[in-house]
Amino acid sequence: MKLDKFLSSLDIDELKAFYKDVVSSNPVLINKIRQEIALSDEFYNKKCSVCGNPLSSVKEPLVIEFGPKDMRTKAIFCGADCLQYFVEFLLVKKETPPPPPKLKKKVKRKRKGFFASLFS
Repeated sequence: MKLDKFLSSLDIDELKAFYKDVVSSNPVLINKIRQEIALSDEFYNKKCSVCGNPLSSVKEPLVIEFGPKDMRTKAIFCGADCLQYFVEFLLVKKETPPPPPKLKKKVKRKRKGFFASLFS
């Protein structure tokens, strides 16, 4: 295992320093490990475009690129059902809904004054 080789390659002082860093939860060491994970895993800390599930637990996420050539957009999905939903409802049925019906404006009738109602 690579960890065994790494630990055996360290001298005693480096091994003690490494042990202190691991035990004390050194934030620098933790950040370096997270950076290495993020660099090695393309989908680390990313979520499905439809359902929002984290993609780090999915073995093979599905990726689709769409849009004009100069402005490509990448969407990542956790499974075929999310990809199907995205294609059917968001890309194919991208019709704009009809505008809501316009409300008729109420016509305000001018109230007749007291004298106008007497003479009409």
